Amino acid sequence: MLGRVPVGEETFLIVQQAGGASDGAWFGNFSPDDVLLYSDAPFPSAVLVVFDDPVFAVGAQVQAGDYGRFLGFIGAFGPDGNAIGAPFSADGESTENADGSALVLGLSAETAIIKAVSFSATVLDRAGNVVRQDFALDFVSCNAPPSLDVPEPARSRCSALA
Repeated sequence: MLGRVPVGEETFLIVQQAGGASDGAWFGNFSPDDVLLYSDAPFPSAVLVVFDDPVFAVGAQVQAGDYGRFLGFIGAFGPDGNAIGAPFSADGESTENADGSALVLGLSAETAIIKAVSFSATVLDRAGNVVRQDFALDFVSCNAPPSLDVPEPARSRCSALA
């Protein structure tokens, strides 16, 4: 499964993790048949998810486009558009195992102050030098305040921007 989603001036690909009932276009370590948002930009790229209303917490699975070690990044922004603290990074390992072991990145706050969150990944060589910055993103999950009475498909209230 492969499609294009134009967002701003960048194009993201919709790909499907291979390894399940259908043959997908992504051979990584997400769960079989998961539908992914892939940023294949040749330059530093990030997916920015903007919420209609601020949320308490948000998370997603991230995997770099090349096999091997990578750094996944997540950053949060408040209602005023300013960063909430410094971006967080974690080491990940890209494989083709299709076992759901892709890196999970998430942030939470004591109050609903997260209005937007960005995800990205950087592929590193053995010496720690940046090689590529393409990546795929699986399910974005968020925790909204109970007073908002958000229906179950709350994830549909998120939008990806370049």
